[in-house]
Amino acid sequence: METWDFEDIKAIGQRAFLMYEVPKLRETFTTPDTTVTDLSEFIPDFIDQLTRPLTAEEQESGTYQPPIPPRIAMTGTYDEVQDYFMGDISRFPVGLAPYAWMTDGLPIVPPTEAKVAEMLMGTSHAPDEIVNPKLGPRQLIATVEKVAINAVMAGCKPEYMPVALAMAEMGASVGCV
Repeated sequence: METWDFEDIKAIGQRAFLMYEVPKLRETFTTPDTTVTDLSEFIPDFIDQLTRPLTAEEQESGTYQPPIPPRIAMTGTYDEVQDYFMGDISRFPVGLAPYAWMTDGLPIVPPTEAKVAEMLMGTSHAPDEIVNPKLGPRQLIATVEKVAINAVMAGCKPEYMPVALAMAEMGASVGCV
C-alpha cells in the first residue's frame, strides 16, 4: 500500500473546502489505511473538533475570494506541459503537477498563445469580455479568453467557440472532443 503524506491529505481537504468557499475548517484525520477496521482511537478527537466552542478566528465571516490564477501557468515543451497538467489524479500530491486537479486525467491540448489565438478566431467577442462573472463552485470570472483556453485544452475546434461560450455563460464546463 502506498503511504500518503499528511500534508498531501491536508492539501486535498483544504482545496475541496475552498472550492465551496469554506476557508477555515477544523481538521481531524484518520489513517488512510483502508484495512484498519477499528477507528475508536480517533473518536475523542472527532468529538473535540465538533463540540469545542468556536475561536474568534473561526467565528469570522465573509466571502472567500480565491486568488486570481495567472494568465500563463507555465512554459515548456509539449511533454512538460502535459506532465504539468497531468499527474496522479488520485493523490494530488503537494508540489507535484500543481494543476492536475484541473483535468480529468486525460491528455490535454496545451493552450499555447498560438492555439488560443486560433480559438479566438471562432468568435467576434473581445478576449477580455466577461462571459460569466461567477462560474463554478469557486465563482471565478470567465472571460472569452479563459473559455478559449479551456476549449483548446478540451480539444475543441475554433468553430465550436460559440457553443463553448454559450455553455460557459450558462455555467457548464467546456468539454469538446
